[in-house]
Amino acid sequence: MRRLLARALANARRDGSLPHDLAVPACADHLLGVAAGAFLLARAGMGIGFIRRFVLTTLKGLR
Repeated sequence: MRRLLARALANARRDGSLPHDLAVPACADHLLGVAAGAFLLARAGMGIGFIRRFVLTTLKGLR
């Protein structure tokens, strides 16, 4: 999963969707942690709106 995230981030960086100085390995690790956290929140019964805001905040931080 981490490898797929890193590949997607590298592709986005290459096509200009993300900053050229983005630390791909660190961001891939961070996104993997967010995915795990979102899964845990869902299993704990948190509302989808809360989980969506949690994930969207992370994605906005990439730009």
